[in-house]
Amino acid sequence: AECIREVRAAVPDAALIGSGGLNTGVDAAKALALGADLAGFGRALLEPAVQSEEQLDALLERVELELRTAMFGIGAGSIPALRNTSRLVRRE
Repeated sequence: AECIREVRAAVPDAALIGSGGLNTGVDAAKALALGADLAGFGRALLEPAVQSEEQLDALLERVELELRTAMFGIGAGSIPALRNTSRLVRRE
C-alpha cells in the first residue's frame, strides 16, 4: 500500500498498476483509493483460468460485485470518486 502512495507522489503522471496479492474487489478498491490507475490480478486468476472459462468468469463477476459493493458502501459512484476518498484506507 505504501508503495502505491510513494510512486504516485514521485511520478504523478505515470500510469500506475496496483498488483501483487490482490484477490478481491475490496483489494482492487483499496489499490485504486491509494492512487493506482488499474488493479492487476495475476495469480488469483490462474487457478480458475486453468479449471475452466466458467470458473474464470465466475471469479471476475465476484470481483466486480465486490468492487461495486465497496464503492457503494463508501458513497463512491465512480472510480474517480473512489480515488478521492479517505474512507477505505488510512491517509497520512
